Amino acid sequence: MIAALRLVVMLPLIGLVLASCGQKQGPSLVPETAAAEGSARTAESKGLVGPGASKGEQLKVEDVGPPGATLLFLSALKGYTEPCGCTLDLVLGGIDRIAGFATTLEAQTKSTAVVAAGDFLFERETLDEAGREQELRKADLLMEAATVMGLRATALGSRDLAAGVDFFLGKMRSAKVEVLAANVTLASGAPVGPPYLVLTVGAERIALIGVTPPGSVEAVTGIKAGPVKAGIEASLAALKRLPAAEAPTAVAVLFSGDIVAARQQLDGLAGVDFVIIGKDPRETDETEKLGSAVTLEAYDQGRHLGRLKLGGSGSGPWKNARVGSEAERKRLDQIIATTEGQLASLPKPVAGQDEPPIVKALRGKLDGYVAERKKLSAAAPVFVATARNYLFEPVAMKPGYPVAPRVSEEMVRYNEALKAINLAKVEEIAPVAEGSASYVGVAECQKCHTEEHAFWKTTQHGHAIDTLRERNKEFDRNCIGCHVTGYREPGGSVLGNLRGLENVQCEQCHGPGSNHIKNPSLVNVPGGVHREVTEQSCLTCHVPEHSPKFNFESYLPRVLGPGHGG
Repeated sequence: MIAALRLVVMLPLIGLVLASCGQKQGPSLVPETAAAEGSARTAESKGLVGPGASKGEQLKVEDVGPPGATLLFLSALKGYTEPCGCTLDLVLGGIDRIAGFATTLEAQTKSTAVVAAGDFLFERETLDEAGREQELRKADLLMEAATVMGLRATALGSRDLAAGVDFFLGKMRSAKVEVLAANVTLASGAPVGPPYLVLTVGAERIALIGVTPPGSVEAVTGIKAGPVKAGIEASLAALKRLPAAEAPTAVAVLFSGDIVAARQQLDGLAGVDFVIIGKDPRETDETEKLGSAVTLEAYDQGRHLGRLKLGGSGSGPWKNARVGSEAERKRLDQIIATTEGQLASLPKPVAGQDEPPIVKALRGKLDGYVAERKKLSAAAPVFVATARNYLFEPVAMKPGYPVAPRVSEEMVRYNEALKAINLAKVEEIAPVAEGSASYVGVAECQKCHTEEHAFWKTTQHGHAIDTLRERNKEFDRNCIGCHVTGYREPGGSVLGNLRGLENVQCEQCHGPGSNHIKNPSLVNVPGGVHREVTEQSCLTCHVPEHSPKFNFESYLPRVLGPGHGG
């Protein structure tokens, strides 16, 4: 590689364990204007994740609003046992922390229930055969956590069925979790589970109706799904026949589809108060109106736990006790910043002359935006005693919240078991096609590119494998691929046979270098290495789910240094 070679690699990982970070792409859920990812691993960052209590600031689990019933819900956990991501502000989640938060709140209030809206067990709708044993073992851990947190019910998500219908139903039965399926049956016509469940939570009776979009499970063997709205309406009719003493005071649909499917399939819905979105929920505390219901979303992977608080008395629709949402506040902040920038760009008025009309108009708008923002900042939830009130918020599962020790211990055992599980049968490394280049490793690159190598060693990419070893995740199939070079590529590396390709090395972005080693002139030609690296190379690991703030143009200067384009 020539001296000007630019290692445009993915930005350095911050030293977080990747508990279930498969390489996939999805919609970005965080505004691009958010702060860029960090690039330095610090002692502080090491204490932020992993099984057990955090070493940093301890956070209290606090009830919100006046006494009432609380429904906690998980949406699209997707089999994540620990946080995964490249920024400190994404270090959210942990199944032991979720269980600890839920059990602590229930001990305080005695009126809390926990449910899920689908996609609880697995990240994808099919299992990679090489990783099957790990995924099945992880399911045991998740069901242990479900038992500890007292998970009462779930909808059936398409990802839940990755190991088959019988496996999923068996696991849920083992933890006494009701699978609610108002529009889904087994292929034989037998019910998957009850269509609805009425939970008594404090003074409220909350009816839960579980539905699954038919299109999401049409290819699944052993399952038949009918129209969503018909299933809900049949359940509502059955609920109306209950005696008055058993009739629900609130009705919530556990919808194991995304917000787009909800808009399409639940338009004009009547008789429902809340719709909990179960697939790929967004990071937002805003609600949308769907017929008589409002939508609720809690960010996926266990990064947020949805909290729905119900209180008050009387009849009629539920009234939102919140004045403004966090999303509204952020939008106003952006509008204020933009308006201030517009004012600053206009010519300054001449002394003694009135401001131009455009300046006056902008200043008036800015004053209005600022006043509205102050109102939202000062507003506390308003619970009206003579009305039925609800308060919804997605609670970020931050390090510092209490954990459930029993679950933490099981997480440690699971991590320790991964080595034996995944080394029992090490995959074969795919052969390199005749004439194609193979991976040689950074030790060969540094023979000519000493300055570039010295710079690389100062980056997180140069220590990527250590972030797994520190968390006992070195043998986790869901993590290893983004911490090594040439993973599962011809002539590259596989779990259990890294061949000196630990860490994110030169060849991960510039391509295999064996031909270039033999003939250094092979640059930017077929079979050789390439100097310039496209954004697509970074996106193999910097996917929106785990690196939502990734921006190629702004990140590129951060990975350039002495002898390396800097």
